[in-house]
Amino acid sequence: MIWFLDTLKRAATAAQEEVRFILARDRFSLRHALQLNPRQEKALQMLFDQGPERLAQGLSAKCYRKLTGAAPATATCDLRALEKAGLLKRSAAGGRSTAYILRL
Repeated sequence: MIWFLDTLKRAATAAQEEVRFILARDRFSLRHALQLNPRQEKALQMLFDQGPERLAQGLSAKCYRKLTGAAPATATCDLRALEKAGLLKRSAAGGRSTAYILRL
């Protein structure tokens, strides 16, 4: 009986975390849908699809290029535009290792 209740509690906690993530994703999408170009929308959607752990890792220009197929200059420009709009926050690293964290 105790095992069952512990398992049920873990499942309920996991479901609650999943719902929080989905609600945060949906609020983000509704708030910023008009600010995003198709490449940015695609990259962010793919990032959200990979889950909260992946989202916490951030987004680099290299990763952005892989997700969208954009040229290096376009990827950098798109990421800077997202940062300027307040959707991304630049990590402490700079240059080629710059990563951006999504601001939910």
